[in-house]
Amino acid sequence: MEKSLLRKIIILPCMAVILAGLAVGNYECYIHENEITSQLVPAKITYDNSKLSEAQMAAGNVVDQIAQEGMTLMKNDGTLPLEIDEDDEDGYPINLFGIGSTDAENGFYLFGGGSGSVTLYDKDKVTLQQGIEQAGFEVNTSLLNFFKEEGENPKENWWEKEQNILKSAKAFSDTAVVTISRFTGENCDADENTTDQTSYSFSKPYQASYNDNDLDGRNFCQLSLREEAMLKWVSNNFAEVIVLINSGNMMELGFLDNPKINAILYTSYPGKSGTKAIGDILAGKVNPSGHLTDTFVYDTKSDPTWANVIAKKDNGTQIHYVEDIYTGYRWYETADKEGYFNSIGKNYNEVVFRPFGYGLTYTTFEWNFKNISFKNGDTIIPAINGDNVKDKDTKILIQVEVKNTGLVAGKDVVQLYYTAPYTKGGIEKAYVNLVAFEKTEMLYPLSQSSEDKPNSQILSLEFSLYDMASYDAYDKNKNNFTGYELEKGEYQLKLQNNAHELNKCENSTIKINLTNDLKWDKDPNTNGTIKNRFTGSTAENNIPIDGNNNGEKITYLSRADFLSTFPKTTTPNRTSGADSTKDGTYVTDEEYYKNITMPTLNSTETNLLLYTLENGEKASRNDLSGYTNNKIIPNEELILKLGENYDAPEWEQLLNQLSYTEIVDIVARCSCGTFPAVSIGKPRTRVFDGPQGINNSTLSPEQLADVTAFPAETLVGMTFNKELARLEGAAMATEASLTGTIGIYAPAVDLHRHAYNGRNYEQYSEDPYLCGIMGGKMATGAITHGCQVSIKHFVCSQPGKNPRDYNTWLTEQNLRENYLKPFEIAIKESKANFLMTSFNNIGGVRCAYSYQLLNGVLREEWGFKGSIITDYDVNSASRTTANLIRSGNDLRFQGSVANRAELDENNAVDVYLARQSVKRDLWSFCNTYYRTKNYNPNYTSTNVIVTQPFVWWIMVVIMIDVIIIGGIGVGIFFLFKPKKKALVNNIETDSSQEKSEHKFLYKKKENLSSTSTQNVVIDNNQEKISISKKDYEELIDLIDKLQDKLKKLK
Repeated sequence: MEKSLLRKIIILPCMAVILAGLAVGNYECYIHENEITSQLVPAKITYDNSKLSEAQMAAGNVVDQIAQEGMTLMKNDGTLPLEIDEDDEDGYPINLFGIGSTDAENGFYLFGGGSGSVTLYDKDKVTLQQGIEQAGFEVNTSLLNFFKEEGENPKENWWEKEQNILKSAKAFSDTAVVTISRFTGENCDADENTTDQTSYSFSKPYQASYNDNDLDGRNFCQLSLREEAMLKWVSNNFAEVIVLINSGNMMELGFLDNPKINAILYTSYPGKSGTKAIGDILAGKVNPSGHLTDTFVYDTKSDPTWANVIAKKDNGTQIHYVEDIYTGYRWYETADKEGYFNSIGKNYNEVVFRPFGYGLTYTTFEWNFKNISFKNGDTIIPAINGDNVKDKDTKILIQVEVKNTGLVAGKDVVQLYYTAPYTKGGIEKAYVNLVAFEKTEMLYPLSQSSEDKPNSQILSLEFSLYDMASYDAYDKNKNNFTGYELEKGEYQLKLQNNAHELNKCENSTIKINLTNDLKWDKDPNTNGTIKNRFTGSTAENNIPIDGNNNGEKITYLSRADFLSTFPKTTTPNRTSGADSTKDGTYVTDEEYYKNITMPTLNSTETNLLLYTLENGEKASRNDLSGYTNNKIIPNEELILKLGENYDAPEWEQLLNQLSYTEIVDIVARCSCGTFPAVSIGKPRTRVFDGPQGINNSTLSPEQLADVTAFPAETLVGMTFNKELARLEGAAMATEASLTGTIGIYAPAVDLHRHAYNGRNYEQYSEDPYLCGIMGGKMATGAITHGCQVSIKHFVCSQPGKNPRDYNTWLTEQNLRENYLKPFEIAIKESKANFLMTSFNNIGGVRCAYSYQLLNGVLREEWGFKGSIITDYDVNSASRTTANLIRSGNDLRFQGSVANRAELDENNAVDVYLARQSVKRDLWSFCNTYYRTKNYNPNYTSTNVIVTQPFVWWIMVVIMIDVIIIGGIGVGIFFLFKPKKKALVNNIETDSSQEKSEHKFLYKKKENLSSTSTQNVVIDNNQEKISISKKDYEELIDLIDKLQDKLKKLK
């Protein structure tokens, strides 16, 4: 093979690879232009810092109160509170053990990781040491520094090598606090959390969720051997041992049953300053009143989710919720009732470490059942224990008096559960279900009580019959009905301290009787049609979500026979229907949108503007983007009219003014906010993640706002304080509004299906009612303080790793009673106007593309009018914005300009549905403004100034393109450039042929030497070449030698 050909074969593919890489790089830059610009060339955003500082102070008070009321005392033998001498200037000496007690990177965690995390500055942070010292303790800094310098919990026999430090610790104090910390977050998945390995979280900085550098076979939810060794040594050497559990997840804590461990305080992630509550609780300055929102068990393998915690990769990635409705305490309490634990040789107390709703306090309370009433509209009818109920619209009202009978002030939580009649083999029903709860105000001992310091309080617990209804998807009771229903019989309403323990007050169990079955085929709030949408022949896209129409039949856990239906192995994946929307959507225009006509655009008949300049003139795109110093002001008359009435005639006039480009940019290019629309005076908006506060970590330092890091949602749930959840939403919204942020992607009301979900800290509880109520209260607080909240992730987004392309298989009963229920409650409670879908599929249909979820359940059944946004970038080459809006979604969360091509300007359905999506997005904004203005008439939106510098990186990319493409072009030119013919060619071995072909070279040397010229001109009939005599002679000699060698070779 000639060298030139070989060179071309090698170089050309390399050039092709470089060009392909360049094309891919350019495409990625094109579609991620917004994200790259925000990082490399950030706009400088100017805030009103004076008002923001006031808002931060108020938010800080909310943080402290949540921490004080949420942290849960799980064990106390009387050691707490510690007896502090307030007059001792040195403070109460205390030893802090464990890397978790330090402020190291893997020390005490104030928040979790990922998009649900939060931005926190060091100046706002209160470390564990600082929080304890502020309560009047003196910390052994030598011991604390030892753990910090180690960088991890030292090995099992560490005390033998560090006897001087430990002797010093025992001399310093006989009180030891040991901290067990776990970090979790987005993409800390169950795959890693259930095994002994490092799991990394999408967070700043990247941190391990669990890594003890010791392959001891212990997983994320278990104590490591190092931790157990440390606890054992500490408990044998100190008189008072207190353990802090600093984790966003439930853990296996059976080791702490050790009687030498005196107290356990579960802190979760307390936010920027919540550590102060730890010191105050230890010192008795705060009386703990938190209650667990999850069941803590000795062994997580006792949970029916265990066999199917991890999604299985076979025919796609699939996961099966074969535990059916029996999640969390619903499983443990029902299994105990049915004798399941006895059948496997255990009892309840050997399985459950602490039940759902459990929490200790430093005082005692006495409950007194006051009365029960039936409410029908505004009519309240007194009832007695055992009364009959016939009207399905009836609400139940129970009043309970709570009295402080102890020695210190405190708060208590009254929990109300119901037990429904159950028929073996009939509708699946848990033994107990939380249906209402209330928390008291601060109650004082009788000896300290006064008019403003009450000793007792009467709490009212109210719920509807619909709140107790089961969803019968299969007509299991053979009454020719599928939907929500209450079967006739006796219903027990139980006043309980937690999910397992009945309160000792008289009439702690109240009974009501239903004389006939009650059925709901219409939503009691909206009158929307309720029907099976995911089961059997009515299933969406003909794929039942229970998975029983393909592959091996799934055995779901059943109360009729827990022993034989308990899941012991991973359920095999379905053989088909893994992702029926991978090529788009099954929703066709012919079936769903056949009568759609092209809507009006670019109308000049009206000039309705949401915002104008101060002088009333129309704002430019730069004005609406905040790129100028021109202040824009809201047209409140128009905004309030639109926000009050979704069907106001002004809506049609406003939408008619829009251009197609404005519509497609709002709908298809939403990225942490939406683009401005000059035709209607719509400003550019900013929206960020927010379960623990505004997570603006995606911004540059120039853009970061100094905002509050709130406690984890789990800790908020543990307060059982609805008003605190509302105050958190209000505080978060106030900060958002003052920083030019109109919305946050929060709250998350997903369920804690199991202990290993890395995102559990972002969510409230394993209980759907608690999730829905607390999420709804948080949303209400935010919406009435100028901030849209996107309740998320709709629905079944349980795996900690973002479940892209995951298929979730479950019964429709489980879907509705456990996973849809928190959303239903939160949306109805808050009248929410914004929602985010999840990454995963339900059955074979991706949630973001599910017509039955979005238009069926959400809009038709629940009456939702607001805007729906996808989670980040759920589209693909085959899934487009056109598919999304046909399925009921409104906003594609990914801001590439390339997304414009996903809609067709000439397609009437595309334009009509996208225009409707813009309306719903604007409705979310206008309705929030309207509700805020009603709550606070003095409210007005905040302007921020955005200074956008020159976007230099695009020019750099262009220059790189020019250099690379130009270089390749030059390379190709020289690679294929024709070569000049050689001076000497086709040298043959035949001497006669040599002389004929090269005669122009030969001159007799004597003639050459006699010539007077210094140069010789060689004419080869192609061109004339002039060379020196000397070079000519050397050339002739070289040719002669070459010919001689060729003759020898021949």
